[in-house]
Amino acid sequence: MAVQAVHLEADAFLVCLNHALSTEKEEVMGLCIGEVDTSRIVHIHSVIILRRSDKRKDRVEISPEQLSAASTEAEISFSREQARQ
Repeated sequence: MAVQAVHLEADAFLVCLNHALSTEKEEVMGLCIGEVDTSRIVHIHSVIILRRSDKRKDRVEISPEQLSAASTEAEISFSREQARQ
C-alpha cells in the first residue's frame, strides 16, 4: 500500500535529527511510532532510538531483545493513543 503523505510531529523530528547527528559517519537506526489513517496518511508521533549491537561503521544491527522491547513499547504507545481518541 502506497501512502499519500507522512506527517512527522515536531518532537519526533527533533529526536530523529539529534539521533542522526549523534554520530559523525556511522549509520543509525530507530523505530517510528504512528498510524496510517483512512486517507493513507502516516502520522508519526514518537520515535524509539535503537542502539547498535555491531560497532562496525558499515553495519546497523540491533539485538533481538532490543527489537522485542521496542515492539512492546510501540504497542503500549499505540494503546495510549487509541485511549486518547
